[in-house]
Order: sequence, then C-alpha cells, then structure tokens
Amino acid sequence: MAWLLKKIMWLTLIITVIFLHLALRDWFDFPFNCFNLIFLFLGAAIIIWPQNNNLWLVLPTVLISELFSVVPFGVSAISLFISFLITNWLLLNIITNRSILIVLFAGIFSFILYRLLFYLFLIGGQLFGSSIDLLWSEIIISWLWECVLTIGILVLFYLITTLFTKRFNPSYVILNRKNIF
Repeated sequence: MAWLLKKIMWLTLIITVIFLHLALRDWFDFPFNCFNLIFLFLGAAIIIWPQNNNLWLVLPTVLISELFSVVPFGVSAISLFISFLITNWLLLNIITNRSILIVLFAGIFSFILYRLLFYLFLIGGQLFGSSIDLLWSEIIISWLWECVLTIGILVLFYLITTLFTKRFNPSYVILNRKNIF
C-alpha cells in the first residue's frame, strides 16, 4: 500500500509540474515565459541528486508533456531522455563532486545537449515529410533566454538546498585544550 501511495504521490507531482509549466508559459511575457519548469524539475532530480532511479522520473514526465506539445510526438521526449541519460552517466561515473560549478556545468551541458538533439530530430523529421518552419534567429534568442533563466534558477535552487541540507560541521567550535589554558 505504501508503494502505491508513493507512486501516486510522484505522479501527482509530475502532473503538477507539467501544468505549472504550461501555466507559466501563458502567464508571463517573452523573456520570462522561456523558463522551462520541466527541465528544472528533472534537472534538480538528476543533477543535484544523481541516482539511477531518478532517471525513471524522466519517462512519465516527458510522455505526459508530449500530449501538450505542438512538435511531432516523441521529439522532445527522446531528446530530453537522451540528454539526461548522458548527464546522469557523466555525473555518476566521471564527475562525482557536487559543487556549484559542477551543477552549472552539468546544467548547461544537459540543456545544450537537449536542445541540439531536439532540433536535430526536428530537422531529421523534415527529411521524412514533416513540415516545420524553423526561424533560427528566434530560436537562438529563445535558447539563450531559456538557458539563462532555467540554469540560473537551477543553480539558485542548488544553493538554497545545500544551505539548508548541509550538516552543521562543529569542528571549528571545538577548541583544542591547549588553546583554553
């Protein structure tokens, strides 16, 4: 029963994040509507707390979010999953330190990889009959705003979580007996 309740809680959280993402796209004007809440949610799960089981959060999130997407089905899902799969492998096997620079690097790396794969799959879809007009000047401006806002908030979220979750290290409070006398 606890297992089922936990799964329902995660599914509710995923659906809430998706609907908040869609609402933020409509509520805010141009530079601030480029914020990608889905990427932030999954990036926090993958980059800040990297584990193999966190990668399973990506699949239901992208599949549900694909229902509200205007691009061909699966383009965003596959590119986001591959991006976080590579980033998760990189963070678990090569870069094991968790500092602000690593979070910034991993966020930028996974975002650029996600967007590159996304547009490569869109261009590949154009070769097989899908007709999507890509305005590269608008895409680059939107990319930059989305990267700055999303990665900036991810790093800020990392700083806030490490501020409150780091264990208090009392080593500087404990005085050596030589210093007391």
